[in-house]
Amino acid sequence: MTPSYYNFSPDAAKLRVVKTVRIQHPSDSTGLHFQERVYEASLRDIGDSWFAIDDLRELDLAPESNMPILHKGYFETHAHSVWCCQRRNCVDLSQAKGVDEVLNLLLEAQPGDDGIIRAFDWDESRINVDLESFIRAVSRRMPNHYPILAARTCGHSAIVNQSFKELFSRESMPSFIVEKQYFDLLESIPAPLKLDALKKTYKTFQQELIAMGISTLSEMSMTDTDIGLFESLCEEGALLLDVMGVLDERHAQKTIARGPFEICNRMALGPMEKRASFSVRHWKRYLDGSLGSKTAWLKSPYSDGGGSGLAQYEFSELLEAAKVALQKGFHLSFHSIGDASTDQVIKLGKVLESPMMSRVKNDGSTKLPKTLHRIEHAQVLRDDQIDEIARQGFWSICAQPCHRIDDDSFILSRLGKNRMSKLAYRAGGILQQKVPCLMGTDAPISLWDPMRNIQAAVTHPNERERFSFSQAVWFYTTGARMLLGMDAGVLDPSSSVFLTFEK
Repeated sequence: MTPSYYNFSPDAAKLRVVKTVRIQHPSDSTGLHFQERVYEASLRDIGDSWFAIDDLRELDLAPESNMPILHKGYFETHAHSVWCCQRRNCVDLSQAKGVDEVLNLLLEAQPGDDGIIRAFDWDESRINVDLESFIRAVSRRMPNHYPILAARTCGHSAIVNQSFKELFSRESMPSFIVEKQYFDLLESIPAPLKLDALKKTYKTFQQELIAMGISTLSEMSMTDTDIGLFESLCEEGALLLDVMGVLDERHAQKTIARGPFEICNRMALGPMEKRASFSVRHWKRYLDGSLGSKTAWLKSPYSDGGGSGLAQYEFSELLEAAKVALQKGFHLSFHSIGDASTDQVIKLGKVLESPMMSRVKNDGSTKLPKTLHRIEHAQVLRDDQIDEIARQGFWSICAQPCHRIDDDSFILSRLGKNRMSKLAYRAGGILQQKVPCLMGTDAPISLWDPMRNIQAAVTHPNERERFSFSQAVWFYTTGARMLLGMDAGVLDPSSSVFLTFEK
């Protein structure tokens, strides 16, 4: 393969962000220092030779190299940017240092336009209590001056007060609600915003993402309203990111009827060498919950009690829904955290192997570029499952290494030592079987911090599950774009967001 060489000089660019990160492996007392540099630049007047980058369109892996490698921004492959904008009107419980502080924040909060106080991001592990004790303490003392919905950091469970139950005429429901039984209520956690207000907020928010070096994202669990937001931004010429939408099949019926599509920004704006684009190619369904709330569906029970989690659907129902989605032209995406729910995904792949492979190979039923079906999270994954996913050959795993850090205070008790060390938060083992393992943060469930995510990926306690630094960067940038069917881009004078990584 003939390399394409690009000359670049830091002096010719506007340096936006420099972050130095020390990455220390558990077996290494010295560690390595890496610098992440985010540039906004024009290459038109650049003359000093600085580095070369291969045209890697046909390769699966990035080369190991001590040279600085340029990428055209991070591809955040699993995030909820619209939800971030909506949550700015909610009560943030992430910094609460105890139950009393949680309750005081709820008592002092003002309701939204619909009369409901929405709060988010409580996590019992941050204040060193177990889940059951936290639920009892908060639900017993929660104020009733307004209806309150307080969501756990995972978004798959919440605590509600009596006023909230009465508002929705569900006086008999428990104070701690989980997703399987109460989909409709948990979906209302983000504060509703009118389109004009949401669009104004998003225009500012996308600039914040670009400042972090994020040029592309997979927007997860999109509703018809969310999709309308990005269509409106494109029509106005105001979209600055490439956005690959993954619709939530419960709340995007209009889009499902329409089928997959891609549109471009009306103005010649965007972080790549072309107009920013918005597409919807994937149909998504939730198959379980989260490890933190003990609703992720595991093959073996949780080590600290509470059963094996919750299955959301019978297989026959899932199969029929997936068939319809494929017939409509969509690729499939499944939220699957536990290994039991991933067994369901794998079984589906076996039954629908022919139509799913046909969709990946692009059988001509859609004009959109080829892409892969997606398994989201896969936080507990067995070797036999990885082998079968590799054999099927049409899946990507969209992982969030940062969740290992986020869950550190409780995950050992949830899974037990053996399952934690061998089956949890895997990456390297997935890649060794030639299954694409892409990188995301699941923001705002975790932080919008790409380097924190990379650090988590290369420091897994199990050496077999670590990415190398170059692999982590590759599957967070150019490699992710290529594998999910997005143009990897060619550097030219109109390019505007660069990332470099230097030892």
